Amino acid sequence: MRKYLFISVLILMGVSLYGLDYNGYRLDLDVNEYAKLNTFERAQYKKAIDLANSRQYRAAASEFEKFKVQFMDSPILPYILFMKGYSLHMQKDRNSAIKVYNEVLDYFGEEIDPASRALFFLGVANFENGDTKQGLEAMAEMAEDEDYSQHPLAAGALDYLANNSWKNDEKEQAVKYWKQIVKDFSQSNSRVATAARDSVINYYVAKRDYTGLDAWGIAPDSTTKQKMGFVNRVDYNAWVGFYYNRGVYEFNQFQKKESNEIKKAFINYYVSKKPVYEQDDDMWTYYYQLLNFLSRIFDDPELMDKTINETITLISKMDNKDTADSRYSAVINRLRDDQKYTQAELLISRMNNQVQAEWQRQIILERQHKWDAAIKKLDLIASMNVKDAQRCADRKGVIYMHYIHNYDLAIKCFRETDNPPANLWQIAECQYRQTDLKGAITTLSEIENSFPDSSANAAWKKVEYYKGADDIKQGIANARRIMKMYPDSSASSKAHQYLEGYGIATGGGVL
Repeated sequence: MRKYLFISVLILMGVSLYGLDYNGYRLDLDVNEYAKLNTFERAQYKKAIDLANSRQYRAAASEFEKFKVQFMDSPILPYILFMKGYSLHMQKDRNSAIKVYNEVLDYFGEEIDPASRALFFLGVANFENGDTKQGLEAMAEMAEDEDYSQHPLAAGALDYLANNSWKNDEKEQAVKYWKQIVKDFSQSNSRVATAARDSVINYYVAKRDYTGLDAWGIAPDSTTKQKMGFVNRVDYNAWVGFYYNRGVYEFNQFQKKESNEIKKAFINYYVSKKPVYEQDDDMWTYYYQLLNFLSRIFDDPELMDKTINETITLISKMDNKDTADSRYSAVINRLRDDQKYTQAELLISRMNNQVQAEWQRQIILERQHKWDAAIKKLDLIASMNVKDAQRCADRKGVIYMHYIHNYDLAIKCFRETDNPPANLWQIAECQYRQTDLKGAITTLSEIENSFPDSSANAAWKKVEYYKGADDIKQGIANARRIMKMYPDSSASSKAHQYLEGYGIATGGGVL
C-alpha cells in the first residue's frame, strides 16, 4: 500500500489549516462511523472532538489518546489515532504528529479513509517542517496509490505536485495534474477542483491557445447555459488577473507588448462567443463584461464605441424603466472609468429617474475634482428627494474634510447625518485635524460610552491622538486603561506594544 515515488526537492508550498476544516473538507467523524459507537465511546469522542473544535489541541490529543487506551477494539481506532496526530500537528508539535501519522499508515494502511488522511497530513507536516523532499514523496504516493488517490484529500496532494511542477517550469505536467483534479474531484472536493479549473484556464489564456481551452472546457454535448457559464468563468479569470496584474498575468513595464497581445487575443476570443449569449438571450451580460474589460484593461476605441452603441440600443428597448436606469448607470460607470464624460452625459440624459441621473452627474463632478460644483449638485439632489438628504450631507462632509479641508463645514455636515457612531468617528477626526484635541477626545468618549461594540477602538484612538499631539503622559495613561478595561480586545494588544515602546511593563512598572 505504501509505494514511495521520489521527486527532486524544488519548492515548499504553503497551506492554511483551520480547526477541523481543510479547504472545505471536514475532518470530524463521518455520521455512519459515529453510529457504530457505543454510549461510552461517544462520550469520550465528544470530549476530544469538542476540544479540537475549540482549538485546544494539546488537550484534544490527550483525550484522543485516552480513547485509544480505553477502547482498543473500537471500529474507529485508526481514525482516533489520526486525530491524535492531527491535534499534535495543529499544536505545532509536528515531529510528534509525523510519528503518529506514520503509525496510522504502518498499522492501518488498509483502512483507506484514516490512512489517506494520515498520508496527506504527513506531507503537509513535512512541508511545514521545511522537509520538502519528504513532503513531495508523501503527496506523490497519495496521487499514485490506487486506493488513496480516490480520497477527496488526494485533490490537495495533486495540487501540491502541480504547483511544484509549475515552479520548476514543468508547466505541461502541472496542467496535467490540475486537469486530473477537475476530472476526478469536482464533486468530492469542489473547492480545490474550482481552483484547479481556474489554473488551467489561466494557462490557456496566457498561451493564447483558445482552441485548446475550448477543447478541454466545453464538451461537445454542452448546453448553451454550460457554454456561457464557462466563457463567463474565463472572462472573470482574465479580468481579475489583468486588473490586479498577478499570477500568470503578471507583467513588468518591459513586457507591455506581450501583455497587450494576450489581452487582445482574449478580446477576440470573447467577441467570438457572442452567439452563445445570443442563443441564451443574455446580451446584457455579454456587453457589460466586454465594456468592463475595454474600459479598465484594454483600450480599443473602435470596439468600445461599437459596444457602447449596441448596448444603448439594447437598453432602449427595455420595458422596465427601473432596470433600464440600473443598466444605464452601469454603462455610465464604465464610461466614467474611461474618462468619457461627454458620452456619459448623453447616457445620463436618457435616464428616467432624475434623482439617479443627478447622482451620476455629481459623481462625474467629483471625478473631475470640481468640488464646489459637486457640493451644489448635492444640495440640488437633497432638494429633489428628502430621502437622500442625509446621504447628501454625509458626502458633502467627506468633500469638505478630505478635499477642501474646511473642517468646520465638514463637522456641520456630519452632524446633520445623524447616523452614530459613523458620523461621530468623522467628527472626531475633523476635530483632531483642526488641532481641537479636547473636542476630539470628548467625541471619542461619547463613542466609547454609548456604543459598546466600538468602545475599545475609541479608547485606542485616544491613545493615537495623544501620541500625535506628543502628550506621552496621557497616551500612557490611556493605554494602561485599555489593558484594564478591554483585556481581550485587539486594542489591548496594541496598547501592550505601545507601552513596551516606552519601556513600560504592562503591569505598570518601568522596565
